[in-house]
Amino acid sequence: MQFKAYVAYGFSALLGVWLAWFVFDGMKAVEFHTKILTQQSIPSLMLARELAAGLNEQERILYEYYATTDERLYPQQFQPLHELLKQQLLDLAGLTGDTVQHNLLKQELGRIKNLSAELHSNLGGDVVNWDLARTQLSNLSEQRRQMLPQLETLIGVVNNDVETGYRQTLAEVSATSWSVVLFSTALLLASLLMGRYAANYIRLSISNERLAMFPKRNPNPILSLSPDLDILYQNPATQLLLNDMQLPPDPLQLFSAHLNDELLETQKSAVPVRFFQHQIRDRFLRYEVHWIRDVGAFDIHVQDLTQQMQAEARLIYQAYHHDLSGLENRLRFSDDVQALIEANVVFSVILVELAQYSRLLSHYGIDGMADIVTTTAQHLNNAVQNWQKSQLLRPQIYQIADASFAVVLTTDNDNGALHQLCTLLQSATGPSINTTVGELHVPLQLGITEFPRCSTQQVDLLLHAKIAIDQLPGGLSYFDHQTGSAHQRKLLLNDRLQHAIENNELELYFQPQMNISSRSLSGAETLLRWKMDGNFVSPAEFIPLAEQSGYILPLGDWILETAIKKTAAFQALLQQPIRIAVNISARQFMQPDFVLRVVQLLRDYQLRPDLLELEITESMVMENEQAGLAVLKALKSHGICLAIDDFGTGYSSLSYLKKFPIDKLKIDQSFIRSMPEHSKDQAIVLSLCQLAHNLEMRVIAEGVEEVEQLMLLTHFGCDAVQGYHFSRPLPEGAFLQFCAVNTLTAE
Repeated sequence: MQFKAYVAYGFSALLGVWLAWFVFDGMKAVEFHTKILTQQSIPSLMLARELAAGLNEQERILYEYYATTDERLYPQQFQPLHELLKQQLLDLAGLTGDTVQHNLLKQELGRIKNLSAELHSNLGGDVVNWDLARTQLSNLSEQRRQMLPQLETLIGVVNNDVETGYRQTLAEVSATSWSVVLFSTALLLASLLMGRYAANYIRLSISNERLAMFPKRNPNPILSLSPDLDILYQNPATQLLLNDMQLPPDPLQLFSAHLNDELLETQKSAVPVRFFQHQIRDRFLRYEVHWIRDVGAFDIHVQDLTQQMQAEARLIYQAYHHDLSGLENRLRFSDDVQALIEANVVFSVILVELAQYSRLLSHYGIDGMADIVTTTAQHLNNAVQNWQKSQLLRPQIYQIADASFAVVLTTDNDNGALHQLCTLLQSATGPSINTTVGELHVPLQLGITEFPRCSTQQVDLLLHAKIAIDQLPGGLSYFDHQTGSAHQRKLLLNDRLQHAIENNELELYFQPQMNISSRSLSGAETLLRWKMDGNFVSPAEFIPLAEQSGYILPLGDWILETAIKKTAAFQALLQQPIRIAVNISARQFMQPDFVLRVVQLLRDYQLRPDLLELEITESMVMENEQAGLAVLKALKSHGICLAIDDFGTGYSSLSYLKKFPIDKLKIDQSFIRSMPEHSKDQAIVLSLCQLAHNLEMRVIAEGVEEVEQLMLLTHFGCDAVQGYHFSRPLPEGAFLQFCAVNTLTAE
């Protein structure tokens, strides 16, 4: 018995030791799995959730930076948060041991850092490229979304680890419990207590896992609601937002009155996520509702969109308004006009431009000009508003360019109202306006077109109004089909003029100049003729076009060379010298190499310099007196004859006549035409003749067509004349015949 007792004792002891070891080993397993849960899996899950929230916060900061362009947001908020995310990512890698996921997430986080640095460089620069900024923000958002699947995968793995650890712990507890029951009630009670403790600890860990979804430091309110609208959880940001909005401390105040319906809609949805938005006074809130089916609760994430909505409103305002004047801009003009066209509404467009914009800009600079334009815009807008108060019609004014405005008026063919408004706009700036650069006279020029009578397409409206302005610069002009035809004519002439020399369409005509006393031929003036498609184009029509396009330089050079070449040929044919006069344009006269070009052409064609007479106008010399005097002296030093053309119509300054080396004065035909009937014109012509002779200059009168004119000029002592009385301008062959039947006398 004793032996049996020893055996039983020994067996019991061995069994007890084995059971104790079994229990110990089981407890060790429970402790091991519990430690993994508490020290690795659950912290990993919390870090992953915080990392995801931090990425959202990064994106919010960058959008705030884009909306406010506050450069302090980047170093003070974004960069510290980025460093925190890097540390959290490093801690997460240490807990999970997953270096592959860590490296991938680290690379993605680095890309976000680089993209944000590019955005910071753009927004912090002197000139912000808003299109690039929006693209950069889009790329940042896309980069963040690319990280979310990796984080979700990591969170899923950690969740699986938690679930697996939980089940393994339960299994170990169950095995230990049954073993202890077989050994003794005490061990059973102990094992049950251990199992209950472990189960409670695991349940507490699951609760902590849920709480990890609501990080306390999230700046946006996060709530958990039961289907009965009981608040299961709210983070500190919830009360902060309620206080900021001066609402009662009830979180349900943040939601719309239809919250029950919204929650029910989310609960029944196939995808249990819904977004809702509503406004509380001047604040805009957006909340994202998640139905968590397994816990029977709603998770709600609230976001205050007020700043974002205000930023969007500012962007929309900036997109449709001029940044200086605040008037609606070209984009809004296009939208409004297109809407009127689609509705087939009759309306007029009044284009208003500053008539002297370039001169004012060069004189007052960009800043001064900006104030002048802004002040002008205010005067125009006031004129429109004041006129509108007295009319049923409602015009709209736009600033479509730096110095261009457009007024749209639905006239319904009310030409009286349109003309009244145009007159008011034209006088809006009055004699002068008060600007930061002083009292200024700012003349306006207006062009008007009408839909659909004159312009049927949106793209034609401003073009036609501008054409109307060009037809009458500095005034008020209406576009019509005749104006359009004239513009098309200008375009055609301008295009053909550039190829006229190559196509041999240009020709020089020669108008004889006759000596009054001897009635002999003293020379001729060259006149340009252009024959396009068999018809002559008036010089009054194409010469201004050449000056506007800059083609006057090659055209003037062609005239000069051709005239010198023809003069040399005439001298060879006639066997005696003849002087030919050539008109010089202002731009040609002021070219740096003009004198060298003239001298070189004389040498090339072996023509005596005194047989070339260059005609210049008074204004050409007086625009830059010092430079003009230098050119005249240089020409005169080479023996070239110089004449003042159209004398009496320009500055008519007597001081330059004594300083400049002028050989001849040409009296403008405007004085000759009415001289027989008007004694004042006779007095002027007589005075000019006497003045020229006193200054040792010769006098020639142009536009002589009648005998009475010739007799008076003879009496006044005029030296030479040209005009239809003796001959019209002649082509080369006819001019040579004229020379053959008239005595040629050198002056």
